[in-house]
Amino acid sequence: MVNYKNNIWCIGLLSAMFMSGSCSKKEAAPTPSNKDENYLVVHDDPNDPIGHAVYELYQATGIPVFYNDTLARRQVGDSAGIPIYFYTTLMVAYSPSTGASNDPRYTLLPKERRVKSMLDLLKNELLTVLPPLPSVFLTDSLFTPAQGTPIIRDAHVGFNTVAIRSVDPDTMTADAKGKYVLSILTRVASQKLQVLKSALLETDFYSISRGLSPYLDPYFVQLAAISDGSQTLEDFGFITSVLYHNKVYTPDKTRDIQSYLEAVISNTPDAFNANYANYPAVLKKFAVIRSMLTDLKFKLPG
Repeated sequence: MVNYKNNIWCIGLLSAMFMSGSCSKKEAAPTPSNKDENYLVVHDDPNDPIGHAVYELYQATGIPVFYNDTLARRQVGDSAGIPIYFYTTLMVAYSPSTGASNDPRYTLLPKERRVKSMLDLLKNELLTVLPPLPSVFLTDSLFTPAQGTPIIRDAHVGFNTVAIRSVDPDTMTADAKGKYVLSILTRVASQKLQVLKSALLETDFYSISRGLSPYLDPYFVQLAAISDGSQTLEDFGFITSVLYHNKVYTPDKTRDIQSYLEAVISNTPDAFNANYANYPAVLKKFAVIRSMLTDLKFKLPG
């Protein structure tokens, strides 16, 4: 969803500045127009069961949940009788490190599809793991444009919110719900790592597997190309693989980190270490990702 509201306001404001600059009249001294206001808050609506549930969630966690990307609007002037508004919005497709982007797109969740079971899942299975968030924006659809079929996203980290594709958990099997929760958690973790820990991922995580294959980059190559015949994927620090043209390949970097995010979020260190006790590179990569996520305030098992 492309948001033109702030752009329209900026054009109007620049026009107003130009007109005032060309005027020879003495202007009054500027006065404060509006005090700073925190719009990332939720007010109770006892007449609306979902609105009241959102308020209770906010009271319990301190994290506001929104169904609309527009938080507030105020008139700042007019141009030829046409009002000029300033909009305060959730900035889903913006990051301080990358700026504005068309990734992702979303549609708003209609009132009739807002369910308390989604709020319960958010409170009990997502916010119990995720680090503190400025807000949550529950959407109907959430996707990245792509040639052919858009890429469906279950979550996306924005500037002042985390967008989450809403579902009705009561209609899902336990397996489907578990995969949905894990998808959200790993998506948020992956985005935060890429923004805040990208250099460390190269030096402390990917370098572990690269150090075990000094003559060929070990990412997305046939296992036979880097193995002496006795070495397994785990010997190179991989816990997932790709079957390509009926041949076993090592994962690319995205699949590699995704597999470890799933492992760290789903397993205690003791349980994971018991399964991979004979593979020091795997244990080391697990410990690196767990340390990074702990540093980012994720609440992990064990």
